[in-house]
Formats: sequence, C-alpha cells, structure tokens
Amino acid sequence: MIDISDGLLADLGHLCDASTLRGVVRQPLLPLSSAARLAIAANPKLNTAVTGGGDDYELLFTAPADAGDAIAEAAAASAVPVTLIGAIEQGEGVALLDASGQPVKVEHKGYAHFS
Repeated sequence: MIDISDGLLADLGHLCDASTLRGVVRQPLLPLSSAARLAIAANPKLNTAVTGGGDDYELLFTAPADAGDAIAEAAAASAVPVTLIGAIEQGEGVALLDASGQPVKVEHKGYAHFS
C-alpha cells in the first residue's frame, strides 16, 4: 500500500519497481470528482494531468485477483470507497490505457524525488 501524493502513476511505479511487475491503469475506471470531469471536458489535455498530479492523499494498493469480494466487504463495513482501476501483470513499468485499451502517452507521471 502506498499513498499517491506524488501522483498515481509515479507512486504505482514505486510499487511495480519493488515487485518487478507491471501496473496497468484503465483510465475510464479512475474515480474523478465532478469538478475534474468538467475540467477535462473543457480541456481534454488535462486528461493525463489527473494521473500525474500530486497531493491527492489517497491510498493505492494491490491485492490478488480473487480477493475482490473480501475487499468489497471490508470497504462496505468501514464505509471507505474502494475502486478497481487496473491490474498488476508480468512485465515492467506502468501503463495507462484508454477506453479502447490503447496506451495513453503520459509526459508527466508525477513528482520525482531524486531527479
């Protein structure tokens, strides 16, 4: 588990680097505020900004694929919303996919502490 205060894709990248696996995020599954959706509708170039922006202070975690029911029960019991946004698979790095399953080019994945 990791907070995404440095940006969703950057922090997912940290989890993936540590596990030597690839993270795949499906852009249409991202839970966005109505304000973010309105901003993106007005300026589609902001679409990738939501994955690289920081200070969201949300938590990101991975779990086995068969843990979905247990996660849903825990989320309901604690009244904490949990959203499935992608998957972990063999490979390296992080990919953002659009509604068609095509890779989205992302210029800025988030804050980099050591660059």
